Amino acid sequence: MFWGKTIVYIDNSNIYRGGKDAGWLPEYEKLMQYLETLGGQLWDVHFFAIEESSSSRTSTSDFFDYLQKGLGFKLHLYTYGHKSIRCVHCNRFSQIT
Repeated sequence: MFWGKTIVYIDNSNIYRGGKDAGWLPEYEKLMQYLETLGGQLWDVHFFAIEESSSSRTSTSDFFDYLQKGLGFKLHLYTYGHKSIRCVHCNRFSQIT
């Protein structure tokens, strides 16, 4: 089956958590190869993820480099939002993610 040009949107959080719960981790290179065998040209691959706020280089940033430079993914990285809440019992404020 030929689909023409295909755009792939990957939500890392859902794939990672779902895979982890099922006992496997995603292999994005194999996923792209599989999608290409379906007959369509992969036009764009967009990868959405949360980026940990850290000044040091981590394995996560190496992973993002691999996706971007190695596989050609377009990264859309976001940071966690924070919200202040007040306890209705003690009036104390806390920050939550």
